[in-house]
Amino acid sequence: MDAENLKLYILVRESVPLGLAMTSVAHAVSSACLKWVGEPFFDLWRQWSFKKVVCKVNDAEFELAKESTGPSCRIVVTESELNGEETVMVVMPKAELHKMFKYLKLYR
Repeated sequence: MDAENLKLYILVRESVPLGLAMTSVAHAVSSACLKWVGEPFFDLWRQWSFKKVVCKVNDAEFELAKESTGPSCRIVVTESELNGEETVMVVMPKAELHKMFKYLKLYR
């Protein structure tokens, strides 16, 4: 495993308005830094890579990402202004992720 190639995936639902998406991403990444410190892959990522991939996903892609990652390997953020809707998911860096991740659209 090459620690320099570890990536933190941040998935943003395409239905979330830009301003709320920005705050949700900030909350998700802050939560990951607090929750996953001490986790081997996260610490390797933080020390050697720090690469982040922000993707805009539809509902089906969001659900598939949830199904393909264990609960301890993801953080899902909800937004009170959207009635508690799940808006963003951050996925812990791993040596191998489900192949779907490499086909997601970048958030531009």
